[in-house]
Amino acid sequence: MNHKEKTSCGDTMHNKTFGSIGEEKACEYLSQLGYEIIDRNFETSCGELDIVALDGEMLVFAEVKTRKNKRYGRAALSVTKNKLRHIALSAGIYIKAKPEHKRRCCRIDVLEVYPGSDFFKGDKTEIVHLKNVYMEGVA
Repeated sequence: MNHKEKTSCGDTMHNKTFGSIGEEKACEYLSQLGYEIIDRNFETSCGELDIVALDGEMLVFAEVKTRKNKRYGRAALSVTKNKLRHIALSAGIYIKAKPEHKRRCCRIDVLEVYPGSDFFKGDKTEIVHLKNVYMEGVA
């Protein structure tokens, strides 16, 4: 076992699994609200788009932040101005790659996902949905 495979509290594989489950919960939540999930984990040169969905005719780029609790503040606080710029740039790349969406209005949402007592077994999960968090010239 090399040093990268060792298990620790900050284990990368655990964090990726934790984050992936959070994204799955966010997709379920959005689907229940009537959103159509059209892409997930779309990679660009500027970063990754966690979820791309349609809210009616609106194209939504959703950033998902999963945290164990709010002890150190809200999960959305980790979405910095720089991160929002990268999401906006990635959204532009996405639209160029998917021209069928070029005439749609767009927005960026952030979903905070907080697990229940046993997240991996499907206990209640709290989701906070912040809509339209990015405005050109503000972030």
